[in-house]
Amino acid sequence: MFTANDFIPSQYSQTLESGHFQWSAPSNIALVKYWGKKDNQIPANPSVSFTLNNCKTITKLTFEKKHSTDNFSFDLLFEGKPKEDFKPKIQKFFESFYN
Repeated sequence: MFTANDFIPSQYSQTLESGHFQWSAPSNIALVKYWGKKDNQIPANPSVSFTLNNCKTITKLTFEKKHSTDNFSFDLLFEGKPKEDFKPKIQKFFESFYN
């Protein structure tokens, strides 16, 4: 099981009080998908795909440092609206840092 320290590079000694991050990832459609892998995760045969630059997912993350030792909380929005269905799996991942 991972701990929070597994995700913090040793070269960083300071933490942020708050911040935000945004990333955009275009859709990629595989026309021919490779099957199997060789050593070091190299595909056993090639694949053919194309990228749809205008069809993309945009992920935004905003955070604030918590100053209490109570359980954490988070909100998850999908297309600007709360999406409670997605929360249990993400919450389980976050809780793995504290158990």
